[in-house]
Amino acid sequence: MRQKSKNICQGQAGYTLTELLVVLLLLSLVTAIGPVAVQRLLPNVAINSAAQTLQADLQTLRTRALTSGSQGELHIESDGRSYTLFVEEKKIKRRLLGNAVRVLSANGQEYEDESLVVMADAGGRLTGAALVLQRGERRKQIQINPVFGTSEIGSLHDR
Repeated sequence: MRQKSKNICQGQAGYTLTELLVVLLLLSLVTAIGPVAVQRLLPNVAINSAAQTLQADLQTLRTRALTSGSQGELHIESDGRSYTLFVEEKKIKRRLLGNAVRVLSANGQEYEDESLVVMADAGGRLTGAALVLQRGERRKQIQINPVFGTSEIGSLHDR
């Protein structure tokens, strides 16, 4: 007896050329739109990261001043792109902000010389003016709470 041979093409599942073209079209659209969406988010990420880093450094300044029992200071460099922390008149940290973020005074002006902006006393209380971080049109403000001597991040409206 002879066995019947099955047709290879019969009963197999697959995709049509039209379905494959639709999937490729959707993938190309996502690939084209994706970088634009990411670039819109980058300024927010950069300024939020810089604000959190600066606030953490202010906390470090408070802690170091408290543990050493002496005064701590935060100085903004004249270009506004970096700052230095001092405790007992010794430099403990210098930080570059990067990603086109700058520190401005509370009224939005640039600093002329290396300026003392925030101090921490021997009790760990911060005093000083608010700091404004800017990248492009985006701004964040770090305020010094005069009651508790701590720092807080606040948002400023885009111009």
